[in-house]
Amino acid sequence: MIHAIKVLSILICSSIGFLSTSYAAVSIQVRANSIVGQYLDSDGATLPDGSVMRIGLFDVSALNNLTPSELLDYNALNSIFTEWTSISSASGNFLSLINSIDLLPSSQTNDPVFAWVFNAALPTNATAYGVFTASGSPAWTVPADNGSLIMNAADINEVRVGSTDASSPTNYLLTPVPEPASYAAFLGLVGLCLAAWRRRR
Repeated sequence: MIHAIKVLSILICSSIGFLSTSYAAVSIQVRANSIVGQYLDSDGATLPDGSVMRIGLFDVSALNNLTPSELLDYNALNSIFTEWTSISSASGNFLSLINSIDLLPSSQTNDPVFAWVFNAALPTNATAYGVFTASGSPAWTVPADNGSLIMNAADINEVRVGSTDASSPTNYLLTPVPEPASYAAFLGLVGLCLAAWRRRR
C-alpha cells in the first residue's frame, strides 16, 4: 500500500511538472503585399513563388554579438534560431493565418519575434535573405497563452539583415549571401595558395 502511494505521488508530481512546462497555442497572421509593403529580392525583383519565410525567435544576445560576415552565414544564424513555423510566398506576397501554433513556454512572453525571409523554397539554396522584426508599436513579440500576433510588413522598424527602399508603402530588400559553392571555391583557393607557399619554402 505504501509503495502504491509513493508511485501515485511520483506520477502526480510528474504530471504537475509537465503541465507547468506545457506549450501554449497561439495564432499568427502574416501580411506582406503591395498594400502594406513587400519583401523583395536583393535586386528589387519580386520573390520567386514558393520563397520561404521562417517565423520564430533568435537568441537576441547572441544575434547582437554576430559580426557582419557572421550575419550572412546561414549556419551561424541558424544555430541561434528557434523556428515556430514557416510559410511560402505566392505572387510575391506572404499572406497567411496560422492557428494553434505550439510555442515555447509562456515565460518568453514579449520576446521579439522575427521573420527570416529567403529568396528560395529551401533556405540552404537561397542566394539572399533578410531578418526583420518590429520593436515599436505595434511590436512583434511573443503573445500570451492563447493569444495572437499580427505580423504586418508595415510595422517593421528593425532590419538585422537586409534594407528598405523609399517607396510607399516601404518595401524590404533581402541581402545577397555567399552560396555554399562560393565557400567551397574560396577554401579550395586558400588551399592551393598554401600549398604553393609551402613548395617555395
